[in-house]
Amino acid sequence: MSSMADKLVNQIRRTQAERRDESERGLLQAAIAVVAEKGVCAVTFDALGRKGGFSRGLASQRFGSKQGLIEAVIGHLHERQEALRGEIDIDALPGLDAVLTYVDLYLRDLSVEGAGRAYFMLLSSAVADASALRSVFAQAHAQVERRLEAWVLKGQAEGAIRREIDADAAALMIGSLLFGLSMQLLIDPTMNLDPIRETSLATLRLSFGAESLTGETGGEPMTDAPFKAWQCRTCGYMYDEEAGDPEEGLLAGTRWADIPEDWVCPVCGTPKSDFDMVEM
Repeated sequence: MSSMADKLVNQIRRTQAERRDESERGLLQAAIAVVAEKGVCAVTFDALGRKGGFSRGLASQRFGSKQGLIEAVIGHLHERQEALRGEIDIDALPGLDAVLTYVDLYLRDLSVEGAGRAYFMLLSSAVADASALRSVFAQAHAQVERRLEAWVLKGQAEGAIRREIDADAAALMIGSLLFGLSMQLLIDPTMNLDPIRETSLATLRLSFGAESLTGETGGEPMTDAPFKAWQCRTCGYMYDEEAGDPEEGLLAGTRWADIPEDWVCPVCGTPKSDFDMVEM
């Protein structure tokens, strides 16, 4: 009899804990929605109650203050980002693949309206108000930078990322790219991130990848194959492998085979498949 009573008590406790977790998640989601739609100043316990169907007292009981609520929202958003990355074991990937996968996942998630927008609105508010929350964001961003640096170092050890690249500077540059795009999306929510994501990945692949690297001594290419040139059938634009096209993100020595298949003529937009090799 006692055993049955204990089981019933445990079941009730678990149910209460589950209900508490569920209500807390609901409050956090309501807060994210309010921030994304109306801004940080609009976050009040009354607003959460109206948005999520909870009582004002419940929000106050859970978080104590608006500051406590915002800190909980930031923590929840960080956990969400980690969970998204955890679905793919990025750390198990080769270094260059890990960098590119992280950037790809980040920008795809940023395209999803709501959570990403709320995160950077909170960050902007913390910076503008000289809030103590700046340190929370700084710590999280430092962790990401260290992870990116580790992936770059791994890629260099594997021979897939150019050895002369400063891993710490590369990590900061990637983080700044993502941060800048996130802020730009706040300014222009209609911005289409898909082509920007594809261009960012192609640029990182070409600038980091060792395939287009010239030899460390003497500046000779890593392959002995002669350079070739390719001409656009539509406008006559000429791509010379030896010279590359730095203005288009193609470093000198970038082989035609290493240019992404979705690349198009920078002059007229003709696809790569409509170029012909020409004799130099």
